[in-house]
Amino acid sequence: MLFVGTLLAAFLLSIALRRLALATGFVDRAGPVKVHSHDVPYLGGVAIAVTALAVWPFRPDVPGHVIVVAIAAIAILTVGLLDDLWNLNPFVRLAAECGAAVAVVAANVRAEPFGNASLDVAVTIVWIVGITNALNLLDNMDGLAAGVAGVAAAGVFTLAAILGQEWLATASLGLAGACCGFLIHNWRPASIYMGDAGSLFLGFVLSIAVLDLRPDVTPPRSLLVPALLLALPVLDTALVSCARIRHGRSVLSGGTDHVSHRLVKLGLAPGVAVGLLVAVEAGLAALAVAYGADAVPFWLVAGLGGLLIVAVAVAASHPQVYEEEAVGFVPGIRAVRVSRPYGGAAPNGAASNGPAPAPVGSQSSPR
Repeated sequence: MLFVGTLLAAFLLSIALRRLALATGFVDRAGPVKVHSHDVPYLGGVAIAVTALAVWPFRPDVPGHVIVVAIAAIAILTVGLLDDLWNLNPFVRLAAECGAAVAVVAANVRAEPFGNASLDVAVTIVWIVGITNALNLLDNMDGLAAGVAGVAAAGVFTLAAILGQEWLATASLGLAGACCGFLIHNWRPASIYMGDAGSLFLGFVLSIAVLDLRPDVTPPRSLLVPALLLALPVLDTALVSCARIRHGRSVLSGGTDHVSHRLVKLGLAPGVAVGLLVAVEAGLAALAVAYGADAVPFWLVAGLGGLLIVAVAVAASHPQVYEEEAVGFVPGIRAVRVSRPYGGAAPNGAASNGPAPAPVGSQSSPR
């Protein structure tokens, strides 16, 4: 009932916010570096966030840190909305993300890979900020970010339900329902975008949700559970960042060099590429659930998960996505350091050493 209710709520709220965005001009404008031929409204992320957060107050066993997480998530959503409106400086956005991460860590949300308070706090902040931006970068093709986030949330729900973490199960199921309700409108061809508001919100909340899981396995091996649940966004970010550095491009530039774009260059239809990546995410989530419930040994889960990730990475590395040849990491790093992150007067935040792309991570970036 909760899943169906949140799905319907997000579906209907997306319709209302789509109309509001069109009426107010809060849209992603069609242009020479965009693939859509007409304006597409934003505010889909607000539909996801409002629907998901509405579930949180209705359980009596809400943990103490949840209020801080909710406030921080709303702050991240607001930063994303401002970014959709005015294309904020990425360092301003990064500062806001770090502030939100510090707030939830102060509320006792943290990973514990080392057993040392200082190191664990640092790792947790990097994890939260990194996953927040990884989901943002993954929002580069219709239905991809919502599909992957919905499956990841479903994985958190399943494991939390098995482990008896009822509040976390409720919250994550509501998030999965919200993603699915929005996805009905966002599947290719999308009639509404979640924008940076939605992708940043999803990344932030999921980064914390996977840390709240308490698997039936002991640290540090228990860290395999959150790593598997969010491995796909991490892979996409790592592959794109390394490839851009090797080709002397700024990592802050946009482009058609994400995993989804690379699969399309291999010959897959965009919808098929998105469906394949969502299926890979489902496989990784299933492995995380099985290991977190202590039903499958570590070596088997790590091996199968590694094979899935390597297979995607190898396939995505095959097509040529840049016009220039790779220069290697050291020359590439030097080129990035001397290049202007925004390319000076280049339009739409394009780097000076490449074509003018849409903002990083935006679903409106070239497919």
